[in-house]
Amino acid sequence: MAEIIHSKKALAVNPLKVSQTIGASLAFLGLNRSLPLMHGSQGCTAFGKVFFVRHFREPIPLQTTAMDQVSSIMGADDNVIEALRTLSDKSKPDIIGLVTTGLSETQGTDIRRCVGDFRRAHPEFDHVAVVPVNTPDYVGCLESGYALAIEALIETLVPESACVGKRPKQVNVLASAMLTPGDIEAIKEWVEAFGLRAIVVPDIGDSLDGHLTEAETSSLTIGGTPRSEIEIMGESAATLVVGPSLHKAANILKTRTGVPDYRFDGLMGLEDCDDFTQALAEISGKPVPEKIERHRAQLQDAMVDSHFMIGFARVALAGDPDLVGMQVRFLTSMGAEIVSAVATHKHESLAGLPIAKVIIGDLEDMEKEARSNGAQLIVANSHAADTASRLGLPLLRAGFPQYDHVGGYARTWVGYRGTRQALFDLANLMLGQHHELAWSIRQEPDAMIKVAFASTDRTRVNQHFGSAEGFVIYEVTPDKATLVGVGEFAEEAMDGNEDKLGAKVDFLEGCAGVYVMAIGASAIKKLLAKGIQPIRVDEVDTVDELLGQISKAMSEGGVVWIDRAIAAQAKAKEENRFASMEEEGWEG
Repeated sequence: MAEIIHSKKALAVNPLKVSQTIGASLAFLGLNRSLPLMHGSQGCTAFGKVFFVRHFREPIPLQTTAMDQVSSIMGADDNVIEALRTLSDKSKPDIIGLVTTGLSETQGTDIRRCVGDFRRAHPEFDHVAVVPVNTPDYVGCLESGYALAIEALIETLVPESACVGKRPKQVNVLASAMLTPGDIEAIKEWVEAFGLRAIVVPDIGDSLDGHLTEAETSSLTIGGTPRSEIEIMGESAATLVVGPSLHKAANILKTRTGVPDYRFDGLMGLEDCDDFTQALAEISGKPVPEKIERHRAQLQDAMVDSHFMIGFARVALAGDPDLVGMQVRFLTSMGAEIVSAVATHKHESLAGLPIAKVIIGDLEDMEKEARSNGAQLIVANSHAADTASRLGLPLLRAGFPQYDHVGGYARTWVGYRGTRQALFDLANLMLGQHHELAWSIRQEPDAMIKVAFASTDRTRVNQHFGSAEGFVIYEVTPDKATLVGVGEFAEEAMDGNEDKLGAKVDFLEGCAGVYVMAIGASAIKKLLAKGIQPIRVDEVDTVDELLGQISKAMSEGGVVWIDRAIAAQAKAKEENRFASMEEEGWEG
């Protein structure tokens, strides 16, 4: 369980979050022939439009009620009614998303009453759906504003019904704000692989990624979820809810339609992807397609290839709650250590994360935690570029906005393939940090680590970890290696021995690494939990050759797991020295 800590600063020093107003507008940008209308000043809308254009690199239809100093004081209801009339008449949208800003919320505008006044004054536009959402930008974040828009959309456009399963091959997908256009496309392909059709709400993969039209601009969104699709969500066989922020929206949809739902906190990592795949198999009644099985096997192989670099990596994270939660679960499942986790907004899902604490704060809070805890890598949006530069750390850009790299908005994070690519990118960033770990070698010439080898003859690495019949353990220093332990185990099959892994892991306790011919994901997880780095060899290597390579790496540096083991040993030695001084009453 994570402790939730609120930053006590009077202001944001290095802002991380984006406003609720922009989050709600993003949701409406994922609907076909839709138009977000911000009830505020022209500056409020211009600011949001700059964010969207720089992130998506697409023309963005965004309108404003253009409150000025007079209407801000005297009342701006007429601005809302006139804006709705003008847009309905000239642009002819299917949906107008009416979202408030800090200015109109401070004024106290009742936008639902304004919509009612518009309906009475202009019944000729009753065919235009108007979805009002209160999104004050002085509370919450992009994610919470986005969720409020989805809730309002369901309440406004999805009729109460009892037609569950009328369309047995149709499923609803409520897509979190953390998902990119690439993620949405991947989810739709995932669903279609089981013979199902997805109604994704909202579908930014269709509306905000790759539209080239003859017209230079459009007053409405091009692509996205049609209004007609939203109106038949009550006839679906099931709803797939991606992200804890949309649980309230899911509750509303289930109450109105009775459609059962499956909820997922994220879709990164083997466990999350397996859960989603299993849900699709249950809904469709079909076995898992061979293509999906292949993608899963590729991810497992990538996990083995990259865990040498990612295991024990110290990562600093910052973002909206759904994104932070998904990244935390993914990284910790690979053995990484989260040394700083900062979220923009408090959400109940954060308390269940497998880390010590989450700070509700800004990028300055993340920077302080990252520096004091020795972070090696940062995962955050483009706002963190300067932070990463000051800390001298690599930045993996995730979340909104991303304006300093081309294509960041379209990246696929979710699914077996998205997770696989994330593993490769993380591993490569960590490989670039080798030079920063070499200091520990030079300062610890007398370093010694224990290393194990899966071997039947004590001379070659020739065993799969799960079925290994023997291990030899050596104490290795930069100039010699000494055999200190031999373990023998009964012959076992490679599969079906999950309950017998514990004895082997316990035998290897105290080792920095273990060399094997092959190893399964569950065994990797157990070893990493004990601080033991598995190393897979591609062919039968002699123990003597490997010992020589380890000794050389201890002298010269450059092998991450060895450098890390020596650094940890040096740190423990220093802590023990000071503890001894304290017990002896040493005062300097």
